[in-house]
Formats: sequence, structure tokens, C-alpha cells
Amino acid sequence: YNVRLTMGEVSMTQPFEVQQDPRVDIRDRDFNSHQTLMADLYGQINNLHSSIVKARSIRNQIQKMNGRLKEKNNVEDLIKAGETAIEAINLWEGNVVQTKMETFQDVVNFLNRLNSHMLNLLGTIDGSDPPLTRGQRERYADLSEEWQSYKKKLDQIMDHEVGEFNRLYKEEGLPAVIIPE
Repeated sequence: YNVRLTMGEVSMTQPFEVQQDPRVDIRDRDFNSHQTLMADLYGQINNLHSSIVKARSIRNQIQKMNGRLKEKNNVEDLIKAGETAIEAINLWEGNVVQTKMETFQDVVNFLNRLNSHMLNLLGTIDGSDPPLTRGQRERYADLSEEWQSYKKKLDQIMDHEVGEFNRLYKEEGLPAVIIPE
């Protein structure tokens, strides 16, 4: 890296290198496993948040479609399938992110969910020096397993509940844009 100090018209540049704290003995393998676990956890958090965005988008689409379908006759099964998909998405989302928080004080009013636990662990690992503790590794394994379970559940919701809504929608021969009568 280079550092530059400028004062008025005078400027000085000096190269420097970031080095490990000499007071802490960290082996390369410990540092590498620390960074690898953090990168993997960060990737899982990103995947979790992308999945939440996806689920919310699908829920919004179904809600809008159901709103338009209420003006049509003989589509009760389709509307019910949409409501079932929305309920499944809501339940899933409520397990991975706390949906009841509205203010910064709500953190004490409602239980944290999976995303908060993952972010907390990432901060804990990032704020500590290698090597990883057994507790950090075990917590990472627990949270990873939990996320894989919820990821699988979201895939099942997309396949079954949302899939059934799409199947019934197609079966009704409805257009993509419903023109009110």
C-alpha cells in the first residue's frame, strides 16, 4: 500500500506493508481456515438474503394475481392455492428472519432468527484472531445445517405450493394480464 500526506502545497508519499501483529502467533493454516470459514459463512448469508428477496418477490406476485383473480368467477381453487403458497412463504420467512421488528428496540422484544445468528457468528469470528475455537466451528456447523434445511424447505414450497398455483393458473387458461370486465 501507499500512504499520502498532503498539507497545503506539500505532499509526501510513502509505501507500507500490512503485517501480522507480532504479539500474536498465528500459523498460516490457522489463518487460512479462519478466512475460509468466514468466506463460506458470508456466502451462506448472501444466499439466505437472496432467498428472502426471491420469496418476497414471489409472494408479492401471487398477492397481486390473487387480487386480480377476485374479480373473476369460478377460480376459487386457484385463489386458495395462492393463499396456501403465501402462507407457506410467510411461515418460512418468519423462521429465517424476524419479520416483526419495526424499530431498533424490537431486538429485545422478539427472538432473533437464523439470519441474525449467522451475522452474529460472522462478527464474532471476524473480531477474533485465529485459530478458530471449537465453539465457533460447532456453531458454524449448526447454523449451516439449519440453513440447508430451510433452503430445502423453500425449494419444496417453490415446487409444491407455488408450482400448484402456477399449474392451476395455466389450467384456467388465464392471460398474463387480466382485463377487468
